[in-house]
Amino acid sequence: INIGTGVDISIKELVEKIKVEIGYTGNFNFNSSKLDGPIKKLTDVSKLNTLGWKHKVSLEKGVEKIYSWYLS
Repeated sequence: INIGTGVDISIKELVEKIKVEIGYTGNFNFNSSKLDGPIKKLTDVSKLNTLGWKHKVSLEKGVEKIYSWYLS
């Protein structure tokens, strides 16, 4: 069973969210000549939803919480 939010996001978009959360002002370089796997992956959470489960933490809040945990 996939567990996720069912929201599609690219690796670049995720990197940007993390970058904002941690206050990183530098740049990231992606080597697009060495792609390995999908650029995006949407987790299908429909089976979990039919069982009554729904995520309670947004991706943004999850990034915030894990960074706070890491710092402590």
